[in-house]
Amino acid sequence: MAKPHLGAVPRQPGRSRRRRGVLAALLGSVLACCAAVNADEWIYVVRPGDTLWTLTERHLKHFGYVTRLQAANGVDNPYALPPGMRLRIPLDWSRRRPGVARVVGHGGTCTLARDGGAAPVGIAMGAELSVGDEVTCAANSYVTLEFEDGSQLRVQPDSQIHLDAAWVYGDAGYFVHDVALQRGRTESSVPQQQPAATRLRIVTPASTTSVRGTRFRVAADESDAASRSEVEHGRVSVDAQRRSVSVDAGFGSVTRAGAAPSPPVPLLPAPDLSDVPAVLERVPLRFSLAGLPGATGYRGGVAADAKFTRLIAEFSSDSTTLRGPDIPDGDYWLRVRGRDAEGLEGRHAVRRFTLNARPEPPFVLQPQAGGNAGVTPEFAWTAHPQADHYEIEVAGTGGFEAPLIAERDLRDTRFRAPAAMPPGQYTWRIATVSSTEGRGPNSDAMPFRVPYPGPSADPPALSRDRLVIQWARPAPGQTFWFQLASDAEFKKLRVDQAVAQPRVDLPRPGGGRYFLRIRTIEADGFAGPFGEPQQITVPHSRWWLLILAPLALLA
Repeated sequence: MAKPHLGAVPRQPGRSRRRRGVLAALLGSVLACCAAVNADEWIYVVRPGDTLWTLTERHLKHFGYVTRLQAANGVDNPYALPPGMRLRIPLDWSRRRPGVARVVGHGGTCTLARDGGAAPVGIAMGAELSVGDEVTCAANSYVTLEFEDGSQLRVQPDSQIHLDAAWVYGDAGYFVHDVALQRGRTESSVPQQQPAATRLRIVTPASTTSVRGTRFRVAADESDAASRSEVEHGRVSVDAQRRSVSVDAGFGSVTRAGAAPSPPVPLLPAPDLSDVPAVLERVPLRFSLAGLPGATGYRGGVAADAKFTRLIAEFSSDSTTLRGPDIPDGDYWLRVRGRDAEGLEGRHAVRRFTLNARPEPPFVLQPQAGGNAGVTPEFAWTAHPQADHYEIEVAGTGGFEAPLIAERDLRDTRFRAPAAMPPGQYTWRIATVSSTEGRGPNSDAMPFRVPYPGPSADPPALSRDRLVIQWARPAPGQTFWFQLASDAEFKKLRVDQAVAQPRVDLPRPGGGRYFLRIRTIEADGFAGPFGEPQQITVPHSRWWLLILAPLALLA
């Protein structure tokens, strides 16, 4: 059947009553159309070749809506629509079918409870959600849902959502997604450049945030019964208590229970991630951030791609230290944003990093951090099950850029320095080399000290009533500890005292053998080992000659 031309209404012959009836009918139809349009509608952007007949066939319930669509949009010729024209189409006129959301990413512990009261089950990739289904994510967990129009909704840690509505209108011309955020946070992305239109609404106990073509976040906080909306791109509408606030990109709004949405405020700028190393060598991950003025906390995330479509984990902290998961070695992206005093999260910064944490270094046995070693230090560590060999480096004041010792093929778990090392401060580190994973990261640098040996005393100076012992001072600022004993085990101490100068002046002890030893105390209070014991002999006094001489004269 040929489709009639529905342009301007032709003049009809007959009586004026009939003309008035026709006009009244047309006017009533137009008014009904406009009322329906104003209630709830979607916008279709005309493309080359479109006509009202083809659009009605694709999107509306039946051809009877052609005249209404023409009247509602003021179309002169239903067969010639200019490309780019925006047609208002009421939802009530449109065909519709139920939509679904599909799981395209997840991590941690998240569950899916189907509509109807079935027991929750673990989230699986590719699972489809229908109206009435509920998703719950535990701490350090997330789920990314994708709707049929490409819109994505990320359910963040400690969050719960309920899919209230999912409709596809016409021939995929318009999509409606209504999600109830019962607690926690969501992050949404609605494609801006696509043939179809989308309306995504996030409903919390305090407010409703709705959008058509943008990227935004919504939070429902149980602790203060507030809802928070943050806009990254585009614009959203936040509604509560019969009040509506429009929030542009770079702004956020807080809605507290029973109150209207707050006026939009600027979001925090992106934090500075330049202090995050390009290569990390420890797991679980740990990121130290430069402080962001105005931030009371931070939210971080790690993904396997720069667009964060393959999110691995999300985590938050009230300090500038973020702790992430234990993940395999590889290349990753870190995303961080700050949180202000109102709980609004700001713009994010992204930094790429490489994780090279395996094979892990062995545990250090000796010398431990802050310990001391002998003149020819011996180093020891535990065996690593994946080790083919080990690499050790020992550095002085020049650091590891110019190590004093660098051994690259150690097969044992012990190593002694090849030569005596001068007294002083040093650091050492050890790395595991695996035949499958290659060289792993170095252990933490372990500072140790080769102490000054206890000095050797010069020959003592012995007078009638004094014993003076002297020795050399190895370095400025050092003091000493001196011991004098009558036994080689130093159990019978005659002198045990600290001395500031490299000498002692003692009363002359009785005749016999004595043992002495000295230890050096550095300027920072570190006491080195005692030197080798030295033996001295103090002659006995000859007072008996003074008595025997007169007796000899008497004889």
